[in-house]
Amino acid sequence: YKMLKSMAFELFNIEALSAFFRASSAQKDVPAGLARAFDESIDMLTTSFAESITPELKQLLSAQRRVWRKRLGHSLQDSGCHVAAEQMRNSFLDVALEACTKVNIEEMARSAWSRQHDLHRQSEKDEQRAAAGEQADAAVVGNKKKYKNRQRGV
Repeated sequence: YKMLKSMAFELFNIEALSAFFRASSAQKDVPAGLARAFDESIDMLTTSFAESITPELKQLLSAQRRVWRKRLGHSLQDSGCHVAAEQMRNSFLDVALEACTKVNIEEMARSAWSRQHDLHRQSEKDEQRAAAGEQADAAVVGNKKKYKNRQRGV
């Protein structure tokens, strides 16, 4: 059980999920901005998915552990450890599938894409404000120099 539990958390951690989702990465002929947006939204999706699936997985594995204890005690006596290990692996697949179906991945992906889009728009606005602020500062400094020059000429 402990080995299957640790394997589950290795499969559903952020790094593993990121590698899994990036396997369907953007094509090479896609503009750089769209590829960047895809990567950013994958980062958001993997974080959200890992945070959502962990409690589901813990709950389902705990329930499955109780079932394994009841069922496998009799299997070990009757048919040996190999059959019990196979039953655990098969039921683990069912647990992982059930955990994935309880989490709405499609909605998370849409949410991650829209959040990425909103953050990108906000960063563009911030950059424009910063650039406008720098231009305004340059104009003020330029005006002060002109004013000083006028004073000297008088």
